[in-house]
Amino acid sequence: MSAQPSMPAEQIDSLFKSVHRSDSDWVISLSIDQAGTIPIYDSLGNRVSESPQGTFVLFKIGQGYFLQKLWNEYLDNPFRSKVVFGKRIKIDNNQNFKYTVDSVLLSDKEWIYPYVYKEDSVGVYNVQEPADHEPYYGMYFKVMQKDGQRKFFTETCLNEAEFFMPNKNLNYLYNTQTFTYRSFCQLLNLIKEKMKVWSE
Repeated sequence: MSAQPSMPAEQIDSLFKSVHRSDSDWVISLSIDQAGTIPIYDSLGNRVSESPQGTFVLFKIGQGYFLQKLWNEYLDNPFRSKVVFGKRIKIDNNQNFKYTVDSVLLSDKEWIYPYVYKEDSVGVYNVQEPADHEPYYGMYFKVMQKDGQRKFFTETCLNEAEFFMPNKNLNYLYNTQTFTYRSFCQLLNLIKEKMKVWSE
C-alpha cells in the first residue's frame, strides 16, 4: 500500500486510560484518509459527508458505548498540528457492539489481505493495487491488558469484485470471516449514521 492514514494512537490510549472502568472495556477506532476528499454515501446513495477524514473512536466503558471523533488541526504551518477531540456521543446498546475482550484480541492474529486474483489466460496470480483516489483506512484495537494493535488497509481489499476487474478477489472469503472485517463494517456504518453530529 502506498500510504497510511494518520492514527493518534497515543491520544486514544491516554483517553481510554482516563475513562475506562474495568478490564472488560475496550476501544476500536477507524481512521480515514481520503485523497481528493471523496464523500461518504449511505446505503440509499445519499451523501453523508463531504470530508469524512479523521479518526472515529468507539469505546466500551462499563455497560455503555460511546463514539468520539478526533482529527488533526494544523497550526501556523503544515508541519505542526494538534489533535482535536470532538463531541463524545452515547450509542444505543441495540447497535450490537457487544464484543468481548477476547473477540477484540482476535485482531492480533488477523489481517485484511489485498485483492489477489488469478489470470486464467496466463495462469498467474496478481494483486490489484488500489487507485490513488481510494480511501486509506487504519484500525486500532485496544484493551487494558495489552498494547494496541494497528491494522492498515484500503477499500479495494474489502470487495469481492470490482467493475473494472474480470476476476474475483481470492482473499474475499477469508477477509469477510474475520473479526477485523466485521468490526470495520459495523463501525463504518455507525460513522455514516452519526456523521452529522460533528458537522453541526
